[in-house]
Amino acid sequence: MYGAGRAARFWGVSPAEAHERAADAVTPLWRLAYPRQLEVKQARVTALLRQLAGRLPGTEPAAGGRRRSALPCRLDTIVPSPLVDGYRNKEEYKIGEGADGHPRTVGFIFSSPSRGPPLCLPGDRLRNCRPEHARTALAFQQFVRESPLAACSRLDDGGHWRSLLVRSSRAGHLLAAVTLHPQRLQPAAIEAERRRLAEFFRAGPGAHCRLDALFFQECGHARCSADQAPYQRLFGVAALEERLGHVRLLVSPGSFLQVNVPAAEQLYRVVEESARLTPASVLLDLCCGTGPVSLLLARRCRQCIGIEATPSSVHDAKENARINGIHNVEFISGRVEQELPHVLADLELSSDLVAVVNPGRDGVAPRVIDQLVAAPRLRRLVYIACQPDHRRTAANLAALCRPPAAGRPLRLTRATPVDLFPHTDHLELVLTFER
Repeated sequence: MYGAGRAARFWGVSPAEAHERAADAVTPLWRLAYPRQLEVKQARVTALLRQLAGRLPGTEPAAGGRRRSALPCRLDTIVPSPLVDGYRNKEEYKIGEGADGHPRTVGFIFSSPSRGPPLCLPGDRLRNCRPEHARTALAFQQFVRESPLAACSRLDDGGHWRSLLVRSSRAGHLLAAVTLHPQRLQPAAIEAERRRLAEFFRAGPGAHCRLDALFFQECGHARCSADQAPYQRLFGVAALEERLGHVRLLVSPGSFLQVNVPAAEQLYRVVEESARLTPASVLLDLCCGTGPVSLLLARRCRQCIGIEATPSSVHDAKENARINGIHNVEFISGRVEQELPHVLADLELSSDLVAVVNPGRDGVAPRVIDQLVAAPRLRRLVYIACQPDHRRTAANLAALCRPPAAGRPLRLTRATPVDLFPHTDHLELVLTFER
């Protein structure tokens, strides 16, 4: 039997109150009505742009020439998410000590050095999570608690069961992937657990989850990407199918896809409007991931060239282009700073060059910015900032506006916030630069 002491020691509250504390940590705006959440985010972007104004040479004042606003460009009203609750199509659950002290609890990890070991809570009461994901996590928790193998909370603790990934589509299809640390297990022991896991979800107590696919991954690394540790399909389809605008996407366990697809459609609509492509345009899609920007915008331009460092994402992008019959796209596997000079050299005669830069939270390498600023035929650049207040992002934005050795500089002309993450303090900011 497990008691209530763990939550009390961690937060000084009961297990029931711990769930509310978890919601405050993961979704800090959940107590606000959604229109008020949008106001908070709009104000945050306004303040951010005012901070950036002094670092961005060559910017233009806000509409109407009102320099007292101190905004370096036009700021649009935040684009709301069409879906506010239960929008997340992907969750990764860990295993740890729960609020009742049970060491094999499946959920989200909350940690604080001053409060001792991390606490694991199911997250079934978070407003941005889907109930079917929570049901799958609860079923996996039953499986783990019945397993002869211990859970793995740290790589050095000797345990095995590490995590559960759950993905779903708008059509209601569900995929799960379980990661196991092999430690020193013999192959026969791993195979026995693989079979037991498949049977549990196919015809056993977990069958009510109605999984369309189940995958298994062996990984002893700190990070378990599909390139490092390939997923093994135990049963079901090879990938879920999702629709993003007019494009079909195949979503495998390791594929990148925005967690809020309806809001992502709004994001890419803003990108398309900002890029202002013509039939003569060549689009550079940098940090392209699985290629959504290229696939959606290919019909608006002559050619799209995507560059992505993750090989499995490039594979997915090419496959998605194939199933959609899109032929004017090319996806290159490699680091952007290494591949971009060759691509720009090949496009030297292109008169209408547009770039979309969609990096992670750390932005792109300074060398990439230098290469883009120095490209004389680049007339417009759209930068998608997923963490616009990150110092590397701010450095990228300032560097984009620096005058090149020759030719005209880029100017920040427009900023459009898009809310992909209701109830959280995160958003996407689309920034448009023009010669």
